[in-house]
Amino acid sequence: MTDTEPRIEKICPVVLRRNGEGFDILAFRHPEAGNQIIQVMLEDDEAPRTAALRELTEESGLKADGEPLDLGKSKGIEKSEAWHFFACPVSTAPDEWVHTAPDDSEQEFSFFWQPFADFVDEEEWHPAFIRVIRFAQSKLERMDEATRNRIAPKRDSGLADTIMTMAHERGAEKSLCPSEVARAIAGKDEKQWRALMKPIRAEAVRMARAGNVAITRKGKPVDPDDFKGIYRIALPK
Repeated sequence: MTDTEPRIEKICPVVLRRNGEGFDILAFRHPEAGNQIIQVMLEDDEAPRTAALRELTEESGLKADGEPLDLGKSKGIEKSEAWHFFACPVSTAPDEWVHTAPDDSEQEFSFFWQPFADFVDEEEWHPAFIRVIRFAQSKLERMDEATRNRIAPKRDSGLADTIMTMAHERGAEKSLCPSEVARAIAGKDEKQWRALMKPIRAEAVRMARAGNVAITRKGKPVDPDDFKGIYRIALPK
């Protein structure tokens, strides 16, 4: 193949987070093909940045909190392919969760965080995805601290982690009562869990503004800045 011949164009939305002094990259276990990083073939009529954001949400259920950072292209991931990478900042996500693929296969992908510092077993990873991890790691290492802080945010509060974990456990078709979150954190002592209701509401509003969850009333999404009374928390649709 020569440089003048067309290559397959792929888009890879990279999600990073701080893990103590190091960094993790978002990955998933495919039920038939081992550990992978989210990627998709670029359609002719779709902008790469748009494809990265769409694929991130469709494949993982996550939404970027801010503008993706273009990490550039690599022709060294797979032969005859050019991979285009976008770092998508996500400040709130569970440690692990399962997401069902939106296509007809309805396969379940088990998401987890792969630390850069940990050994990547070639029996569990296709060599292409090991190269993806090393590409992302090298880009991260060359960034200034301000850029790293933007695209690899520290984990959010325990409230946010609990809300996201319970929302994903509940699934896309069911919502979550904030009192369930409070009791999951504080236990059955009513005085203790009721003290968490206002902080949970404030955190749910912040997360809804970022697009990570939806606040609903009577089964319908509402404006997180303009609602009153009883509400529930759901994954966005």
